[in-house]
Amino acid sequence: MKTEISSLELYYLLKELQHLVSAKVEQIYQIGKEELIIQFHIPSIGKQILRVILGKLMYIASNKGDVPEKPHGFCLFLRRKLKNSRLRQLKQLGFERIVEFLFETKDAKFRLIIELFSKGNIILCNEEGIIISALEQQEWKDRTVKPKQQYIYPKKEYNFLVIEKNELTELLHTSKKENLVKTLAIDLGLGGVYAEELCMIAKIDKNLKSNQLSDTEIDSIHSAIQTLSSKEMSPQIIYTSQEKKSIKDLTPFKLEFNKDLPSDPAHTFNAAFDSILTKKIEA
Repeated sequence: MKTEISSLELYYLLKELQHLVSAKVEQIYQIGKEELIIQFHIPSIGKQILRVILGKLMYIASNKGDVPEKPHGFCLFLRRKLKNSRLRQLKQLGFERIVEFLFETKDAKFRLIIELFSKGNIILCNEEGIIISALEQQEWKDRTVKPKQQYIYPKKEYNFLVIEKNELTELLHTSKKENLVKTLAIDLGLGGVYAEELCMIAKIDKNLKSNQLSDTEIDSIHSAIQTLSSKEMSPQIIYTSQEKKSIKDLTPFKLEFNKDLPSDPAHTFNAAFDSILTKKIEA
């Protein structure tokens, strides 16, 4: 069962979530330190429930499930700042598992940062990116998540979505990973499944050493990157066997990597998550 979203999947998921832009925040709920629910209202559509599972994924859910009668302190703070605001922008930061929401009230604009990696976090910043409050205050050698600090997100040296041929060459030729597929999965942030898919699209052996690839092979990989980042959405529910009793994965489009496994199409990528995960969470 899928429990986390990759950077590439988040990129495609956010394409579907752009209809939330201009929506009004009706209410915010927090379930422990693991889950945040933002209830939007769109005049032409109605209620839209965005479920965020910290460190894992986010999607539009068909219902909000059981929420605490008494909200947590951090949830109350978010309500005071964001209730009745309008969403003006929704985007992925770089090619990371981080989403930034830009909300506008009558008096101010706020940036709400949702981190979907590691244990996850929720950070509220002002329009300039200065942290006002965070669910979890954190400090590392090169990054601090505390009030009055500039929010700086952790990012890889290369961005899969905009990487140039010369940057790709440098990445591959300086990689210390044992083979191509691991370089793509880890250094480029694709994860295992999509790194395998990229190698299949490029028609290059995934076990080749990255630092020994020819210029022609790197051209093929760069072309495959452009293909993988511009696919037409065709969400799929992938099963482990022909009986379709157990779900292996949810993908935003058909993958060569999964071609021998049974699958069902989903109306949207969000709908695929909702049909599987909302039931799982509420069970």
